[in-house]
Amino acid sequence: HVRLVELVVNGDYKGLYNLVDRVDADLLELGKGSGAERPVLYKATGSGASFKTPDRDSYVQQVPDWRDGEFWGPYEKLIAFVGQSAPEVFRRDVERIIDVDNVIDLEILLALTANGEGQNYNLYLARRAGADARFFIVPWDYDISFNLAFIPSNHLIARLHADLPGYSRRVAERWRNLRRDR
Repeated sequence: HVRLVELVVNGDYKGLYNLVDRVDADLLELGKGSGAERPVLYKATGSGASFKTPDRDSYVQQVPDWRDGEFWGPYEKLIAFVGQSAPEVFRRDVERIIDVDNVIDLEILLALTANGEGQNYNLYLARRAGADARFFIVPWDYDISFNLAFIPSNHLIARLHADLPGYSRRVAERWRNLRRDR
């Protein structure tokens, strides 16, 4: 949910801002779990956030709460899979590990809004609780958008186009379906 608000601080007009829901476990309905099957939520915050190599300094662990201990294994496993797996392994396992339809929607959103930061470090990586849970991406922070000279992409999107047969067709079909009406 987004609401436009005019921000005034001590009588000084700061401009028009988006007031949005907090992205957290409740909003995303991540559920409860324990051990390796517990839900996770990582917020990308730095330029080192990418889908090539793990970089803990470019993410903030939000679920589980850092006060309950570090839980970087799922993040590191995901990034290593996307960044380093052989094409045949990627093809075989990607739809089991990542919600590819979610990435298709992200790719279209990035292209439509030309969000130059959204492809790597203005996003959350999330996974619900459960043995069959897949990672999905939640975009955030659209302050650097609509740059017509920029077509956003990232290593995950490039790998999907290169190594997952039919991915480009799926993106085109989703685009056509979205364009059928408002």
